[in-house]
Amino acid sequence: KMAMTDALARRLEGFPLFRRELEQLLPELGAEEGEYLQLLCMGLTVHDLVSFSPGELLGEVRTALTARRELPWGASVPGALFRDYILPFRINNEHPDLSRPWLYGQLRDVVRGMTDLQAALAVNCWCYAQATYTPADDRTMAPRGMCRRGKGRCGEESTLAAAALRAVCIPARQVYAPRWAHCDDNHAWVEFWAAGQWHYLGACEPEEVPDRGWFTAAASRAMLIRARVPDLAGGCRVENVTGRYAQTARLTLRVERQGVPQPGVEVAFQLVNDSRLCTIHRERTDAGGRVSLDLGLGSLTASAFFGGRLVESRVDLAGDTAAVLEWSAGFSPLTQERQEQWTQTPPRGSVPPPAAAHSPEFTAVLRRCDLARREKAARCPAHGPRWLTLCGDNRGEIEKFLAMPEFSPEDKAALLDTLRDKDFADVRAETLADALLCALPWKGKYLPLVWVNWVLAPRVGEEMLLPVRCELAARLAGEGLRDGPAVLRWMDEHLRAGEEFGLTDRTCDDAGCLRHGVCPPSRRQALAVQLCRALGIPAFLEGGMAYGLCPDGAARRLAGVRPEGKLILSTAEGPLVPGEHFSLACWTGEGYRPVELPANHPLEEKMTIHLPQGAYRLMTARRQIDGSLDVRCRSFLLGEERRETVAMAPDRTGEKLLCRPLPDVKLISLTDTDDTGFSRKSARESGPSLLIWLQPGAEPTEHLLRELLDLAAAVNAGGWPVDLVLSRREELENDTLQAVLAALPGAQCFLAAEDVGYQLRRAMDLGDDRLPLALVTDRQGRGVYACANYSIRTGQTLVKILSMLP
Repeated sequence: KMAMTDALARRLEGFPLFRRELEQLLPELGAEEGEYLQLLCMGLTVHDLVSFSPGELLGEVRTALTARRELPWGASVPGALFRDYILPFRINNEHPDLSRPWLYGQLRDVVRGMTDLQAALAVNCWCYAQATYTPADDRTMAPRGMCRRGKGRCGEESTLAAAALRAVCIPARQVYAPRWAHCDDNHAWVEFWAAGQWHYLGACEPEEVPDRGWFTAAASRAMLIRARVPDLAGGCRVENVTGRYAQTARLTLRVERQGVPQPGVEVAFQLVNDSRLCTIHRERTDAGGRVSLDLGLGSLTASAFFGGRLVESRVDLAGDTAAVLEWSAGFSPLTQERQEQWTQTPPRGSVPPPAAAHSPEFTAVLRRCDLARREKAARCPAHGPRWLTLCGDNRGEIEKFLAMPEFSPEDKAALLDTLRDKDFADVRAETLADALLCALPWKGKYLPLVWVNWVLAPRVGEEMLLPVRCELAARLAGEGLRDGPAVLRWMDEHLRAGEEFGLTDRTCDDAGCLRHGVCPPSRRQALAVQLCRALGIPAFLEGGMAYGLCPDGAARRLAGVRPEGKLILSTAEGPLVPGEHFSLACWTGEGYRPVELPANHPLEEKMTIHLPQGAYRLMTARRQIDGSLDVRCRSFLLGEERRETVAMAPDRTGEKLLCRPLPDVKLISLTDTDDTGFSRKSARESGPSLLIWLQPGAEPTEHLLRELLDLAAAVNAGGWPVDLVLSRREELENDTLQAVLAALPGAQCFLAAEDVGYQLRRAMDLGDDRLPLALVTDRQGRGVYACANYSIRTGQTLVKILSMLP
């Protein structure tokens, strides 16, 4: 009979409920099941230990072992890869839905008779039929929810694809560029092990062969690409895979104080992205005060806080591979102010090989997938209540809640109105009923908006919605907790902090925290809000901090705040958008934490912000059209009142524009009745114009089309012709493209010969052959700017350049 290992027993010392159930379960298992269940449990974090039981995890283990036995490649998977990249049920920071048995049931017949490489590509096609890309909030949906909704962001696509690959015993992991160097934002995709080596693919973006994705050229310009590997000591370790995608060099940093090496100091490697310094990697110095990391050949900021000083260094790996962080060169954020400016340069990147055309067989596969996606979308009504148009295949749960006779239609509608769009696809009826049942006793005590948004609403932050409120209320009954500060004091007395191993972006079952007497530090503020709402105390989360309603009707931070100061920001360059043009950060004692500013309230001329007094950092960043960033940074102290000017670096677009003659391209109209074709060069010599060669339905074309929709008013006001070039007539049916055509009366769709793209790229000296290809021409028909593939805010850049041309 299987018994628990000593190492696992020590690991579970702080979780007696989990340990007791596991001890009862193990003797009933065979040696193989028991061994792998213990291996899985060894890698669990505090978030998992309070959220799942050993019995629930056993289903994951049994399915993994079944797939290993039944699929022909299972026996050839190396043991270490099975342990690290198949057995774990979590991909990244999603709340796991234990969907492996369901995924295996869906995919077992799909991969029958294939090799592991063929199976991996087929699984990605299946994922493509289930879901496609759409922008979404930061909560990562688990695989079942993603399939029910039918769409999600890249982090959710890669979570689904990696989980599906693991379900059929193909080692897989999510990899990602934490932040791009050449543009804002980030991206995630999937690597998988087949045919004896690692390959990559765009998740839910099928290709006929591996190691080809629209992001290949973008990845060659990355400073860091990494994967998380589960660690049996708890948490995970990071594997640096940048060298598989980009040219790299090893940067070695020494941390010193008056020439003496400083061991154990945490060094942050940072990129300016979204106008703020974002940490892409952290690592502590060794005994010699050194830390080394392989990085792309661009520039970044290395920083360390030690001995009361923040030391920062700008390093360009195109020329430097070593730097020193000397204590005396730093400053104290709490007592000193500093002003700096610098340029951040991205790696140059490389040109991927030309993409081969799809075979007729693979094209047929893609069409079947497209049909499946359209059928899924058609199952949701296009009109009616918001919750029924957004629920996808989760409609049964929403209808079940709506049919509950114990609640009034008005109360059910009020609860549903608090949810985000994504919630409707994976919330369960019992969760909705739990929140409403718990909140009803407090309905008449507060104003309706206060009760709905700060007591009834199930969502607090980025957690998975679970039926926790009634259990929380029952566990706290009789404790006499009547306000938010009392709730925080109770938490400090009854819940210990669980070790997170740096994984602070994960959520957990809040009721499980109380059962186990533990609360991860990163979950403390959100759990406080959950407890307050369960007790009928109005509370909400803002900027990562918990706020509650006070007797005087004001909302205040539960833990109290420092004396308040007034920061007055002014600019002569407005409107400036937070997160795009500028950012504000607060010093926490160890680093700067972003201050959340509403992106929908840009800085026009003046903005007044009330903040706790302390140390802050104001940063502006101007993204130039070659991907470089000109950064201005002001570290300052806020007292009772402070005035700061938000000033951007100069826009250097004009000096970076080209002036290249273009070939005479023949186009055939798809939107006019005259399909005899015309010469674009002669037709577009009357003024500036825009040419975009698209791939509707694929990324990143969908990104650009949505940007054009947002910029429709500016494009129409400029009166610029917009020529959209397609490869096939069928692409004209794409919904996003049709929306663009409706919003832009000056836009037309065309067909062109296959070599048009090559001719234009050669003329503009543009190596990347991935779509979309965007080209701005002047009134002489010359090319002044071209870009291909992936770049956030490409639409804004195109409109800006068009508006500059006479």
